[in-house]
Amino acid sequence: SLSVRNIENDSSFYRLISSMFLHADLNHLTSNMIILFYVGEAVEKKTGHIRFSLLYFIAGLVGGFFSIGTELYTHDYFSTVGASGAIFGIIGGLLFLVIAGGGRIDEVT
Repeated sequence: SLSVRNIENDSSFYRLISSMFLHADLNHLTSNMIILFYVGEAVEKKTGHIRFSLLYFIAGLVGGFFSIGTELYTHDYFSTVGASGAIFGIIGGLLFLVIAGGGRIDEVT
């Protein structure tokens, strides 16, 4: 799990990356996989494998940094898993493609 305390204490920055693949429970995993299957497929078809992978990776890192920033700002330290941040980035990519396509989702799917 990702936490400011963990990163500050032992300099384990690999947690920013590994948290992108962690899920809280079976429901979390299932919902993320369903979204990734449907939304991710449409985005990957339109952007290609490399850009899709970069989008997932960058969105996961940004989600992790926002989580850490929230902890530092609120001084409320908690453990998080970052897979949803990457999934939200894929959803944001779909939104971008729809807007760039003139607001028509059938242009993307």
